[in-house]
Amino acid sequence: MKRQKRWYTVSAVLLIFALVLTSCGGAGTPTPTPTVPTPTPQAQPTSPVAAGEWEHTVTLTALAYRKTPQGAKGASNTVTITVRRKKEPRLRVGFYDTEVGGTGAMWRASGWTAVTVACMLLGVNPQMFDFTFDAGGGYIDGPSAGALTTIGVLAALLGDTPRDDVTMTGTINPDGTIGPVGGISHKLEGAKAAGKKVVLIPAGQRYDYDENLKKQVDLVKKGKKLGLDVRLVSNIFDAYRIFTGKPLPMPRPTNTAQLPPRAFDKLEAGAHYWLSRYEDARHRIDNLPEEIRQERIPTYGDEQARLARSALEQGMAAVAYQRAMEAAVDAETSLQAGLLDELYNENPDDLQKLINHVKAARSSQETMQSVIERLAAEQPRTVSDAIALADGWSVLADAWGANVDGDAAVQRFIQAMQKAQQGEEVDMEQTIDLLWEAVYYYTLANLELEIARQSAEIGLGFGSSPTPEADRLLAMAELMRHAAEANMALFESVVLDEAIAKPRGLSREVARNLLAQWDSLFESAWLSRLGYQALQEEVWEEPAHALLELGASLNMWAGTAALIAKYYSLGAQLDEEGNLTGFRNEKALVEMLRLAETRAREMVDLTAQEDPVWPLFYLNVAQIWRQGEPEDQLWALYYYWDSIAEAHMTAYFSGFYGDAIKEELRRTGRPVDLLYIWDLPARR
Repeated sequence: MKRQKRWYTVSAVLLIFALVLTSCGGAGTPTPTPTVPTPTPQAQPTSPVAAGEWEHTVTLTALAYRKTPQGAKGASNTVTITVRRKKEPRLRVGFYDTEVGGTGAMWRASGWTAVTVACMLLGVNPQMFDFTFDAGGGYIDGPSAGALTTIGVLAALLGDTPRDDVTMTGTINPDGTIGPVGGISHKLEGAKAAGKKVVLIPAGQRYDYDENLKKQVDLVKKGKKLGLDVRLVSNIFDAYRIFTGKPLPMPRPTNTAQLPPRAFDKLEAGAHYWLSRYEDARHRIDNLPEEIRQERIPTYGDEQARLARSALEQGMAAVAYQRAMEAAVDAETSLQAGLLDELYNENPDDLQKLINHVKAARSSQETMQSVIERLAAEQPRTVSDAIALADGWSVLADAWGANVDGDAAVQRFIQAMQKAQQGEEVDMEQTIDLLWEAVYYYTLANLELEIARQSAEIGLGFGSSPTPEADRLLAMAELMRHAAEANMALFESVVLDEAIAKPRGLSREVARNLLAQWDSLFESAWLSRLGYQALQEEVWEEPAHALLELGASLNMWAGTAALIAKYYSLGAQLDEEGNLTGFRNEKALVEMLRLAETRAREMVDLTAQEDPVWPLFYLNVAQIWRQGEPEDQLWALYYYWDSIAEAHMTAYFSGFYGDAIKEELRRTGRPVDLLYIWDLPARR
């Protein structure tokens, strides 16, 4: 279950104001660079060092800006990227520092994302390469060089030499699109000082705020005044051609993917199932005492149920399933909160009744174990089966994470009560609220267990390519896990630490709990991470372990990428209750959604012969959510990226993606033998 609405709200006006400031100014947070180094000539790729081995190095110039007593100043930093092809499979990504703490979490996250995107775009086995990033002298941090480092990794893999008079700024998204950044007006000055002639900037960002002039400036016009050719680019394909003069190989779909009739029927039946769950919970809410019922009306769930019925009437099974599922989650979590309200109102001093209710809501270990055994018992016969099971494991990880978070709330309740018994001052209202938090997570966990079962049942039995071998599953699972963890580290550094924890004097754990209470996108990514970390101790046999790692990592990668886009690239604007009302970079969001939909459609159609049930599901859901409110549009971006990731895995594991890349390389006269591209798997 990858989207849910909370049944309670959090009053955190000061916290929200802090995030608003971060959203409006975070994209302009300086990337410290103490000096502006002179341009370094581009290193030519070296010859192969041994049979089956080679090493390529490229040098690029990353742009930055920093604040000084005299105002904002542009800067640059030389970045050297080396890719070494080796014989023994082991994924390694390294970061060199010449100063203590010379590179930060954001820079490392950008490096991991660059490696991930590059390997996926070229269809290579990441375990057969070592990737190193050397930031040279000085300090560097921030995600704004993500697109540049992706160019560097791609060029090193392909043996191309980027132009030494070109540079760029922009984040890199999971679909290969380039996201907005801040401080571009000042970065142009850094590019000029570094001797550059062409500067690529994110599409939709022709105008940017100049901190010295205190106004928006036309970046193209400013570039002309500086003698720079400023060009707007929307994706890594266009940027790479400008940098190298060569096209990136890109497979083109020849068919249109459609939801198989059997999958359509299963989704339709699932929508009716979840609507019945919603209606039952809604009926029980109506029977609660009036004062409680008014507080616990599942307004969001009511609307989702209405839209689910409408989707069924229009034959949109995927959309109906998603909306009905959300309606049931909202209604059932609201019901459990209302039942807890009722017990509390009967006797506020009888905490034992509340505790008993919370304990009854908890998913038992036996229930969890039965779902684990159910998924582990399924042996995928096709690539599509593997993706369906990975999706099921990702939801199970969410469920496990929800149970863990529920347990954590209960533990905090116990610790607070123990302090109160010892005579320490305790906020009893906040302490008792922890029981409502626990019952929410326990109820969510139970619902997600059922969703995990259905994920496998709906998606199994399709496609034709045989199940990928264990080495392929493990290679991509490991890569996606590292990329997801790097993204989470970036988000925690930028948002949790700087915008929430430090201003309020809170620990990261407390700040994380606050954020999870009102940002469901963060909650989903966090539960996926938490659940995977706990669940991997229970699942160690293959292919179940690799599919668990792959599914949870894909979910977390798409989720954390959407969070970075929300708070960093797009500049989220929030109201006093923490609701998303719009984006500072609204034009950029429109462009990102357009490109994400195009890319998702291409990737899903590329896998048409494999009947990509879940990639199609997320694509269909994203297309509807794109038409909604700002929060819905952000979820649409997440669903597009989830669809792309799962479709890419389908094409990758099937082998025909690699074959298509090889054909593109041959057609353009490129050295196919440089890379380690997997061939089509043997038919069984």
